Amino acid sequence: MAKEKLTPVQVKQKVIYLQSELQKYRNKVKDYEENYHYKLLEELKVENDMLKKENRKLEDKMEQLTNEKKGLLLEKEQLEANIQIMTREKEKMISEKKEKELEKSNNINEAPFVNPQEPSNIVNEQNNTTSDYEWFKNNVKQSSNITKSDHSK
Repeated sequence: MAKEKLTPVQVKQKVIYLQSELQKYRNKVKDYEENYHYKLLEELKVENDMLKKENRKLEDKMEQLTNEKKGLLLEKEQLEANIQIMTREKEKMISEKKEKELEKSNNINEAPFVNPQEPSNIVNEQNNTTSDYEWFKNNVKQSSNITKSDHSK
């Protein structure tokens, strides 16, 4: 097909037709933009962008909290280790105290005989004086030991 030359009237008619079509499509686009669904779509796009930003903020916050949690767990482990060390030290101190008390009670049982007629030189470790009860107990034990050894001869 060969190209036909259009007459000036035909060109004007073609221009008028194309202008009419252009206006027709402009009106359709305008109607489409004003249409409820188009507005809804635009609103959803805006909301989506807003939610994406909020999601990024929350992810950052979650990362921050995760790091903080790791730090707190590490601190908890260190505190638990310190508690275990202190518990062992306390148990050791209690054990040492019990040993000293046992040793002290053994020393009391081995105390020398004290004559009730003479002033007592026995000193109580807790209050630097001998109670009457302790003095009596020690002397009774020692005198019973002496009496037993006399009878066995």
